[in-house]
Amino acid sequence: MDSDPIVLTLDRATAQALWHMLYEVGEHWAAGADLIPPPPKEMEQLGGLLRAVDTALGRNTPRFA
Repeated sequence: MDSDPIVLTLDRATAQALWHMLYEVGEHWAAGADLIPPPPKEMEQLGGLLRAVDTALGRNTPRFA
């Protein structure tokens, strides 16, 4: 079960928001700086991505609603 692939298709805006978030988190951690929350639109897109991943993992909980 753990080796079953999970495939998600992202629209460009969500993929860019995900890349930006991962890059910024990595850079801030490397620099020891405080994290600044992304803009609300990016948070909404990333929330949708988390819901999709949650569903793909079979959890389908309201955690990211």
